[in-house]
Formats: sequence, structure tokens, C-alpha cells
Amino acid sequence: MRILRIDEIPSMPWKNGKGSTRLVAEGPGWRISVARVGRDGAFSMFKGTWRHSVVIAGGPVELLREGGPAVLLKRGVATRYPGDVAWTSRLRGPPAAIVNIFTEERVCAAVLQRGQQVRCEADAPSVAVFAVNCEATIAYRNGPIQDVLRPGHVLLRDDPYDSFICSARGLADPSGSYLLGIRIVTIQDPILGGPGASERS
Repeated sequence: MRILRIDEIPSMPWKNGKGSTRLVAEGPGWRISVARVGRDGAFSMFKGTWRHSVVIAGGPVELLREGGPAVLLKRGVATRYPGDVAWTSRLRGPPAAIVNIFTEERVCAAVLQRGQQVRCEADAPSVAVFAVNCEATIAYRNGPIQDVLRPGHVLLRDDPYDSFICSARGLADPSGSYLLGIRIVTIQDPILGGPGASERS
């Protein structure tokens, strides 16, 4: 189990100079990152992927594409859209911070949960928990030790046998303060091309 401060994760500027990305975690067929969008500009294309995006600060951000409907990324709302489309972003408010989850089709899928509590059981899929404008207590099932997840931090579970309950506390604004839980569910093994390891027991 690791707790990372998002602002301390190395920032990689976009080639077009319109934003930057901090890589939070990645695995076979998936990636979780936090992007800072400062100006209007093109989004990178990733063939055969789906994106889930949640604006956690600033925004909203409108995504435009040629010959198709626009997508509006609103603060606190999880939005799923294809990653292999040439999207152009338009800021409709202040510069935005966006949690992005990329998953490869037929390899894995992302399941997002927003709320005041996130539970993780042993043998559950890969898990990340973001504390958005709130502080949370992490209670581990295998012992009395507790940790604190502070605003602007993310909890990553490295051991699939770890289980915990993450509970937000002292929410001044429940509409803008919450925990964002992310689970990555394997559909098939990207190397062997068959069912995921969790399905081959």
C-alpha cells in the first residue's frame, strides 16, 4: 500500500505545450494519470482504448471532434469516451485538473466509484483512491493500524491481498469533497490473449 502526493509525482509536459500529465499508476492494458489542462488544444490519440475522465479542479472542459457529438467533462462527474478519436479540448472555465483512466479494449475495464467511503476486499482488482478536497481515514482489515489520506493525495494498493476501508471525514462541501475509487477489471490477458490470470485459477 502506498500513499502519494499528486504534486510530487513528476510532471511531463505535452508536446503541444497546452498541458501536462503526472503518471500515477499503470499496468498491462491500463494507466491512471492526472492531467493539467491550461489552454485549448488537441488531446493525444490512443488506438483501441477507452478513457474515463473526472475533473477534480477547475473546468469544465468541452471535447470537440469532427463530424461527431461533443463531450463535456464536468467537475466531479465520471465521463467515458473513446480514446482513439482526435479530440480538441476547449476550456469552459479555469485551468482544469483531470483524473484520466485509460483502458485497452478487450483487455481490461475501469470501474469508478464516487462517495464518502471506498471499500477494498482481498483479491479485488487493482485499486486507487483519490482524496478530492477531503481527508480520509484508512482502516486496514488485517490490523488496528490506521493511516490518513489527505487532500491532493492518492492511495495505491500494490498487494492484491490487502483489504481496507477508506472513509472521508469533515466534509465541508459534500458536493465538491469526495473519495474517487478506481478499480481495474481484467477482461483477458494482454500477453497470452486468453482469460485474465484471475480467471485461470
